Amino acid sequence: MTPVIRLLPNAGPAALRREMQQIGVSPEGIDWMMDKCDALRLRVDGLANPAVLILKQKMLSLGGEAAVSRQALVGGSAKGADNAALLIGSRRQLQLLIPYLRQQPFALPAVAQQLSDILARLGQTPPPVTYANGYIRGSLHFQRPCIMGILNATPDSFYDGGQYTDVDKAAEQALRLVEDGADIVDIGGASSRPGFTPVDAATEQSRILPLIRQLAPQLAVPMSVDTDKVDVAEAALSAGASMINYTGDPQPGLFALAGRSQTPLIVMHKGGGPRVLENIHDFFYEACDMARQAGLAEEQLILDPGIGFDKDPEENLTILQNLEQFSVYGRPLLLGMSNKRFLGAVTGMPVTERTLAGSVAAALTWGRGASIFRVHDAAAARQALAVAEAIGNGKIKEKE
Repeated sequence: MTPVIRLLPNAGPAALRREMQQIGVSPEGIDWMMDKCDALRLRVDGLANPAVLILKQKMLSLGGEAAVSRQALVGGSAKGADNAALLIGSRRQLQLLIPYLRQQPFALPAVAQQLSDILARLGQTPPPVTYANGYIRGSLHFQRPCIMGILNATPDSFYDGGQYTDVDKAAEQALRLVEDGADIVDIGGASSRPGFTPVDAATEQSRILPLIRQLAPQLAVPMSVDTDKVDVAEAALSAGASMINYTGDPQPGLFALAGRSQTPLIVMHKGGGPRVLENIHDFFYEACDMARQAGLAEEQLILDPGIGFDKDPEENLTILQNLEQFSVYGRPLLLGMSNKRFLGAVTGMPVTERTLAGSVAAALTWGRGASIFRVHDAAAARQALAVAEAIGNGKIKEKE
């Protein structure tokens, strides 16, 4: 028989493990070789020059690599007093690096701790998020995609502004979203579209509190309140909401409120620029630190990179191409792509005809790090994500 070579697709570690099992590789051999099949790349910033050299030397001795600046190698600094290093190696090589770094000076024990945390989170499903109000108590699990249905009780939202300012009509839409597959209903009383007109807390509360009170005894899923105001969030929680969703710079007051009540808190980045990925990392790192200081349980923080918020279409695509980077925080990642301008830039479709494009985007980003999808059309998103889930798992889920 003539030998035949097959190029295996990069279908992920589960598929690779199955191939080795079919060949008959021992379980121990599979575990060892899995670490060699895909190098990890981790950038470390804020290093003193001696720390850079230590990392370079040790990674080479372990069979990996550390990419550093030419200036660092000759004793200088790449930027001011700090240097950066790009660690390239298998999970096993990086794990062997950790105990060595714990014994070194120059802040390398802190690098060891962060590296240990990151390796523990890679490839892991985020832990469940728990929620409660006076009527329901439960958890959101992320082995499957989670859908957040958008309900704007505003006259000026970019997609559905003015459609749900009537409480009864808005309540009907909320129930429809849940029937169509929404796991969360996100209620907002202030628009955040480009060029929006700010409203005061009293106006925002008048738009959402009657709706939340009416829905609280009826909905079997949690409601989140989309606001950047502490007093609005607190009033909404008292009325029956059980999650907070806000945009912009981390606010100590909102973190304190979430920490006191152990309410799930969604924080969304705003802004773009040439360093958009680095800026999002800085934002997420600060948010995680503020959550710890506020006493908010780690699993109650949800991160959102803010697709479309002061970001141009190319920056949005850059974020979506690099979603796996944000798994290092071990938190659920929420994406709000529904009907956004970048979808129009890609497809040429007007805002009222982007549902298909948004559903495709959701399907493509499930399995790349996203856990929650904020959408206007829950039924379309659920269908697209059901197909993505089935393809990813290689099986059809039984109907519940």
